[in-house]
Amino acid sequence: MAQITIYLPEPLAREARRSLQESYALVLSSPKKSCRQTLEAFGFRRTLIEARLGPLDYEPFEAFEKAIRKTRRKKQLSWIEAAFRVPEALPALREASRLAARIASDIASFLKEGECALAVTHSDVPELAALSVGPAFDLKQLGRPLSFCEGVALRFEGDKLVRADVLRLAHPAAKARAPERIRETAAT
Repeated sequence: MAQITIYLPEPLAREARRSLQESYALVLSSPKKSCRQTLEAFGFRRTLIEARLGPLDYEPFEAFEKAIRKTRRKKQLSWIEAAFRVPEALPALREASRLAARIASDIASFLKEGECALAVTHSDVPELAALSVGPAFDLKQLGRPLSFCEGVALRFEGDKLVRADVLRLAHPAAKARAPERIRETAAT
């Protein structure tokens, strides 16, 4: 079973490093400077830059961005929490989720049985990748959106994503523990 771990880039990387393996078959980063710096803080000096690990493409959400922004302000929510509350945004969220899972699957295809990769990307992308494997496409499956330097471990059997484990850190920004596992079979 191949595994890919995705972390969010933030200054808490040194704390998160303790939860990581000593080495990985592949270490990948978004092209963004903050992601590369996070991997350096993790102690990894040699990484591959993967353009597809860049920030979420918000263009498909432009038509409902005003509604998302209004919901975000009114309820003090993160972007992804607000987007899930705008029904018109759900098809674009599902498509972004499929894309995130496909990118992870492409990375996993380079791994041998039992090998792991580490990928550092941006907020919203790990959540969407994790939700692609859940029984229902609902942000509540995560318990709450990921906080700084929290991540998702994606597990594959062959090229099929079969499990997503939310990786939480114990720090003040972490409000509640998410379910440890999002069950198999995507509803997307």
